Amino acid sequence: MIYIDLPADLNLEDDEGRNIARLTDAVTADTVTPGAVLVAGAPRAWSWAVVEDVDSGVISRRAAGIGACQGCAVPRNEGGSRARQSERVSREPVCDRDRG
Repeated sequence: MIYIDLPADLNLEDDEGRNIARLTDAVTADTVTPGAVLVAGAPRAWSWAVVEDVDSGVISRRAAGIGACQGCAVPRNEGGSRARQSERVSREPVCDRDRG
């Protein structure tokens, strides 16, 4: 079973189309900061998520799994190695497929 950092509905969006979740649902709220990589969702349906913003108790996040890059199934940290949960990741492309 996978450890879920942020229990959330993976399809929940705000009016601007951004994926959102409630900060109060986070297992450890103090690790939810912009740039943090979390496991969001539920044990049967989860996704790596990169926190983009936290405002008024609402977390804006983006998926960072297989859909983010066809060649890289796991987000990478700033040194290029696989990111761990709650670790800041680079927003730069990590492989040629990301570069477009």
